[in-house]
Amino acid sequence: MIDIPSRVGISSPLFSFSDLEGTIQEISTHFKRWEVVAELEHDSQTLLEKRDLLLASGLEITIHAPFSDLNIASLDQRTRELSVRRVGESIVAAHELGSSMVTIHPGFSSPLGIIAPGMVDDFNYESLSILARKADEQNVSLALENMPPWRGSIGDDVWDLLKRIKGTGLKICLDIGHAHIGGSIDGFFEKTDLIANVHIHENDGKNDLHMPLGSYKSDLDVAALMKKLDERGYVGPFIIESRNLDEGVKSLDYLRDRLSD
Repeated sequence: MIDIPSRVGISSPLFSFSDLEGTIQEISTHFKRWEVVAELEHDSQTLLEKRDLLLASGLEITIHAPFSDLNIASLDQRTRELSVRRVGESIVAAHELGSSMVTIHPGFSSPLGIIAPGMVDDFNYESLSILARKADEQNVSLALENMPPWRGSIGDDVWDLLKRIKGTGLKICLDIGHAHIGGSIDGFFEKTDLIANVHIHENDGKNDLHMPLGSYKSDLDVAALMKKLDERGYVGPFIIESRNLDEGVKSLDYLRDRLSD
């Protein structure tokens, strides 16, 4: 049986627009776990400055590395180096906050990258290798998240992720909503030993909507997938990726109902 309070948390990019103190207050009313998106008001520098506040909150903190306007696979060296530096800063912040894990996005193919996929792959692997060494120095695990299968996306199924993390020591973040769009969920159950984090949300099978759990009557049964992962030995967190706190709480209530037996 999945222990909901300890293993189910929340994350939302919307929180990054609000001051840290207020966000902590709102989240801790409903959750004991928060995956902080290290952007804007919650960037790595702010997290370090407010370290004592976060540690005193009682929340179990993990970090989602920044991804807005960044691309660790960029063909442009300056963009790529900035992206790696920003993600690296979130790794240091995670260490200082006592967090054992940072979830990161793979890079993506820009319009020029689409016509030079080999270069994109090489730069992406180089960046991941640098970040893996940084994480090892900070005693933090990195989990590479699968993306929706859109034009320019890379890492959109478990086999592509495995190719990109080979030899780096990185783990995988299974985003169930993204995998639903790509029809790639089943493959992840062949590699549950490499899954370190799981993102949960719903969509219509076509668009990355991040709707509350139970929103769609479809073949996507998130609660059943969570049970299956748990039965196969997955012991990590399940992070509700919601558009706002209210919808995150709706998903939490849904899981309490579905996982109570």
